[in-house]
Amino acid sequence: MKKWAIVLATVLLVTLAVPIMAGSESLYNVIDFKFHHYKNGIGYGNCPVYTAPSLDAYRCSNGKASVSTNSDIWVGGFEVGSGWLLVRYETSNGGVRVGYIPPSYIQGFKTSIDRLKFSYIAQTAASSIIVTDNPLNANTSFAMLSPGQQYHILGKYTYYGNWWYIEFYVNGQIARGFINRDTTAVNNGSGTYSTDIGSPSSSPYGGRKIGEVRISGDARLVRQNAGTEYPMVARVSYPGQYPCYDEKIGTNGARWFYIYVDGVWGWIAEGAASLYR
Repeated sequence: MKKWAIVLATVLLVTLAVPIMAGSESLYNVIDFKFHHYKNGIGYGNCPVYTAPSLDAYRCSNGKASVSTNSDIWVGGFEVGSGWLLVRYETSNGGVRVGYIPPSYIQGFKTSIDRLKFSYIAQTAASSIIVTDNPLNANTSFAMLSPGQQYHILGKYTYYGNWWYIEFYVNGQIARGFINRDTTAVNNGSGTYSTDIGSPSSSPYGGRKIGEVRISGDARLVRQNAGTEYPMVARVSYPGQYPCYDEKIGTNGARWFYIYVDGVWGWIAEGAASLYR
């Protein structure tokens, strides 16, 4: 018995010592988040903003980036485990900035927005990559990754544009920002780099991608099967766009599309979305 126990313990130690490689499927399933508008603000006065949830993180505007929370502000949510609030706001020069407000400045603030649970997928820049804190029009950048520089993919932001949300170091300080998914080659887990990441090669039924479905409005429902009587498996909104792998006539006589939404497979009705081949 002791001999087998020793063998089992050895196997477990060896298994735990082997690093788990982050394959392309991990990139498919990272969180796709968005911001929610608080037209009249959240009422906590002027607050400092950091690019990452740490008082040691890089801070834009020469270390003085801040936001007035008593006026228009867009809230992404609290990050799980940190208590820092991710926000988007307009700057005095007409630009947009995304960053974090420290917990001590917003004590008592509550929101029904889902908490943000990011991934942490290691990458190496295959070329120079511009990093922006403005995912609306990207007319500002605050850093550039050099070829060979390490960074981590945390999530993606597709409500405006098509971005990876990443963590990296700039001038020795931790920072977070957005890089273009359409032009950034990422490691697909096999040691090669490609921009064609984000849609599985086939569906659970073996179907190949037939096109892209574009959502036509807010709060459209993706269902378990092609009919309104089936349970909801995801909720999507304009201008979201998702890979489509099949189409058929549903129980209500309408055409339905089989799509992949951030780790979930389901059906969405024509009218709520349109198929582009």
